[in-house]
Amino acid sequence: MAGDTEADRFSHAPVTPSSNDTDLPPAGEVDDGAVPESDMPVVTTADEAAARAAREPWAMGTGKPTKTRANVALSTQSAPVPQSYQEAMEHPEVWMDPMQKEFVSLVGRETWELVDKPEGANVVDCKWVFAVKYNTEGEIIKRKARLVAKGFQQIAGVDFFETYAGVVRYESLRMLWAICVQEPGWETVYMRQPPGFTVPGMEDKVCRMLKSLYGFMQSGRNWSDDLDEKLTILKWIRSRADPAIRLRITDAGKSIMGIYTDDIEGMSTTQAAADEAQAGIKSAYEVTDVPRTSVTLGMAIEYDQNAGTLSISSRAYLERVLERYGMSNCNPKSTPLPVGVPIVPSKEPLSDHDREYMADKPYREAVGSIQHAANTTRPDLAFSVGRLATCVGNPQPEHWKATQHLLAYVKGTLDYKITYRRDSGMGLKPIGWVDSDYGSDLET
Repeated sequence: MAGDTEADRFSHAPVTPSSNDTDLPPAGEVDDGAVPESDMPVVTTADEAAARAAREPWAMGTGKPTKTRANVALSTQSAPVPQSYQEAMEHPEVWMDPMQKEFVSLVGRETWELVDKPEGANVVDCKWVFAVKYNTEGEIIKRKARLVAKGFQQIAGVDFFETYAGVVRYESLRMLWAICVQEPGWETVYMRQPPGFTVPGMEDKVCRMLKSLYGFMQSGRNWSDDLDEKLTILKWIRSRADPAIRLRITDAGKSIMGIYTDDIEGMSTTQAAADEAQAGIKSAYEVTDVPRTSVTLGMAIEYDQNAGTLSISSRAYLERVLERYGMSNCNPKSTPLPVGVPIVPSKEPLSDHDREYMADKPYREAVGSIQHAANTTRPDLAFSVGRLATCVGNPQPEHWKATQHLLAYVKGTLDYKITYRRDSGMGLKPIGWVDSDYGSDLET
């Protein structure tokens, strides 16, 4: 949240309590443009892959780094993100400091207390999760470590009850940016001590959780309830159209915010309103302010207040997607999908030859990676990736080749972005186009 100028009543600057907007980490290149061998987590659907890709880079098929010649020669500056504590300890000079900061922070907040394990108690394991944070140019600016509980080990009705917690829709975020330019209950849970940070002499004790932690089934719900309580006290009113959008009106001015878990994008009509809004949030949480030109949820934001423009793009994110799937050096394509090649789900089982061909093809992960960009800053990819997503249940070789074609199209359109302009003459009036072609619907 930031103040205005005479030229622009609204101004924009994200405010991020304990900002957690990570992105796809770089991966080593493989020979001959081939897709790296996979040791990847299974993703149920393309939508789930896209949603997780927004915040969990390790969900995008990075898996365990492929042992290629390029990977072996990687320095600590470009080493792939470790997938376990043991892998992180291969480069302790890089990852021990983020782990130490996270552990000290959790202990300082009294997140747990060490107690004897109650008889019959379900003790949940935990693990370290590592990620990197990038700037708008795709350069690494921060390495992060998070202690995450293995919430899948919890028992419903015993360790947790309610789990739902809503987040802001991407459409609502884009509307906030358009406005910015145009009109200037905790259950008792036990967890094992963190790997590498077991208290000497108390190895047999377990952590009785006093506060929520990443990974627990109810963590999102607990955070949402706590944030809702504090924002209500601060006089933030929830939108009926999108509950993750909130409005605050005081004598100092108007403020609007969009909330995606613990990432907050906000704007205010006056500097006084912005200062007041920030002060209120900082009184309740530790807050990390990020610049107006920043990266959030995989989207790069470029705001030029003097020119009256705000652009959102996914270039750096998509460059890492291309690298991950061996398409960094491909020849660009001019169309998202091959001309005249229908993308239709197949119910026929794969032949032995096709099954062998598709065995190492990360189809779900690739489609999910592209879909995240389509959901945020690249609507030109929406139709194509939507068609490919209908085939994730039984992908055929032609579907994988179409996905590579789409990635080649991405390679040639990396500079595409959405730009909002102050003096467009249209105000906030939406315009839409449609080109329905029922004749080419081969499924009905």
